Amino acid sequence: MNQISPLPVYDKEVITSLIGDDPTLIRKYQNQFFHQAKLSLRSFVSNYRSQDSGALKEGAHFLKTSAKAIGALACADLLERLEQACLNKNASLQKELLSQIQLSLKELQSVLSHESK
Repeated sequence: MNQISPLPVYDKEVITSLIGDDPTLIRKYQNQFFHQAKLSLRSFVSNYRSQDSGALKEGAHFLKTSAKAIGALACADLLERLEQACLNKNASLQKELLSQIQLSLKELQSVLSHESK
């Protein structure tokens, strides 16, 4: 797959260092993250359309924290870049990063589904 961040898509060591190597618990946190990400993406699009960079930045920060916790490093990197684009009020970069974040989440899902097999 063509990565859109220089960081790994997923690093299992991150989450295992936080909660241990319990596959059931790890899967629970991953599922919660994807549910949160789905809701966040809807909010991101709404905030982008209404040109609310402050709300978009806050949402990106919140999701970035969760992404880091589960080991979704590439996604967290993109969310951090989105925060910066919001601070700089760079709407074109915000739009590009929103697309990249969606792709990163799909890539993460693919990596995790292959890992669980």
